[in-house]
Amino acid sequence: YVSGLFTSPHLLRKEERIQINGQCIPEEEFDALIEKYSGEPSLFGTYTCACVEWFEKNGVEIAVMERQ
Repeated sequence: YVSGLFTSPHLLRKEERIQINGQCIPEEEFDALIEKYSGEPSLFGTYTCACVEWFEKNGVEIAVMERQ
């Protein structure tokens, strides 16, 4: 299975919040998605929208997602 992980907060790098199969989202993709969704009501909402789009784009089959 292609597995996704979405956690908060990050410990060292913001990209570690969003991972697929243990690999963090690349910084340039993360920054582009965060910019795209920056109008969401909260920072957590922005990160969640970015996560969902990246998971969908990369065929994630199972995801563990933290909720606020």
